[in-house]
Amino acid sequence: MSLRLRGVNFSYRRKSHNLIDVNLDIGPGTTAILGENGAGKSTLLRVLATELRCSSGEISFGGTHLTPSTIREFRKLSGWVPQGEMIQPSETPFEFVSKVAWLRGLNGRELRRSTRAALERVALSAEANIRASRLSGGMKRRAAIAAGVVHNPTYLLLDEPTAGLDPILREQHIEQLRSLSDTGVHVLFSSHISADVEEADNLVVMSQGTVAHHSPTDVLRQEYGSIQNAYRHFF
Repeated sequence: MSLRLRGVNFSYRRKSHNLIDVNLDIGPGTTAILGENGAGKSTLLRVLATELRCSSGEISFGGTHLTPSTIREFRKLSGWVPQGEMIQPSETPFEFVSKVAWLRGLNGRELRRSTRAALERVALSAEANIRASRLSGGMKRRAAIAAGVVHNPTYLLLDEPTAGLDPILREQHIEQLRSLSDTGVHVLFSSHISADVEEADNLVVMSQGTVAHHSPTDVLRQEYGSIQNAYRHFF
């Protein structure tokens, strides 16, 4: 069920943050998109999340082409966690994730069961009924991830999931994503911080809307000694 992009292009009206001839194969495990601000990371994820439509090129999932007639099928298979807080201060994680589950077409016992299971997957069961105004930033991010996986997607797309978190919380958050990938979810996330991608299985380096490099992370580590050194090489 890999994601495949061939010759994908996208341009905003002001010609900024373009995607230029992007070719990628995203398989199981964790794949990190590394790049400076404005490199096109968020645009790529929004195209994959079907928030934006590429101007040309082809996207396929598990051998099925992404078209207007298959977009609904793809959305059922994907979870999207955009940057920024999604949960409202007055909501509890259970209420928030339940709402997203309902929007995903779940209801009744299935909705409640899936909500509890999603919160458990991100280690947030103990805080399920605490108002978001009393939760830490890391807990709110975990609630967003729970909402992203409540319908058991094959693909989980996250835009800068560690933004604004301190180093310890960032490390815990990345470990949470790795745990999800161990259950079979294809995790694709973006970051402009090299430390966030150290333990990813695969790394996509983006620069000015193009893919500058794509390989298993171990390949870069062997070639440059560390991901930090590789980051310096590309930027």
